[in-house]
Amino acid sequence: MKLKHIIIIISVVLGTIACFWGYKLYESIGSRVQEIKYIEETEEKIKTQLVLLKDLQTAYRNEKKHYAENWGNLSKFIQSDSIYTIDKHEHIINLYPGKDSSYYTYDTIHITSVKDSIFNKNTLKLNIKNYTKLPHKANMNYKITLGRVDGVAVFEIKNTKPVHPKRELGIYDTLRIGSLRRVTEEGNWEK
Repeated sequence: MKLKHIIIIISVVLGTIACFWGYKLYESIGSRVQEIKYIEETEEKIKTQLVLLKDLQTAYRNEKKHYAENWGNLSKFIQSDSIYTIDKHEHIINLYPGKDSSYYTYDTIHITSVKDSIFNKNTLKLNIKNYTKLPHKANMNYKITLGRVDGVAVFEIKNTKPVHPKRELGIYDTLRIGSLRRVTEEGNWEK
């Protein structure tokens, strides 16, 4: 009878230990899945925000003929400037056979504030107060840098606090848009 009780006690203890470790395994897999999901969702938000920032820099360059060098200049542009939609028509006049002359006419079709034009397209519901903030670190901004490549003005906007562990260790590139090494306005994930 004693042996039977010992076997039952050992079975209950081993069963409890097996259940405990089974739960721990389940919990660790579940938390890893949640972490991967969080990283993917956050990086998608970062990419969307970087594209918005690129659109703002492009609009700034089209209006001012150079890129904004800091967030203050870009914020002033967003709050006070407008984007003009202009229609350009070429008119060709035949002077005589083999000789033509041409001139252009410009017509302003539409004027939209920068804020309405660009911020209405964004899906992250960003506004003038948080458009430069990292989605996972609200107290940190993206880093904006200007430079020149072969005489052409370039910019780079990058995430200052990577969310992916391999990006933080330098195994993967930090998410950025634009480049200081080549003339591009693409994100480094768009290759």
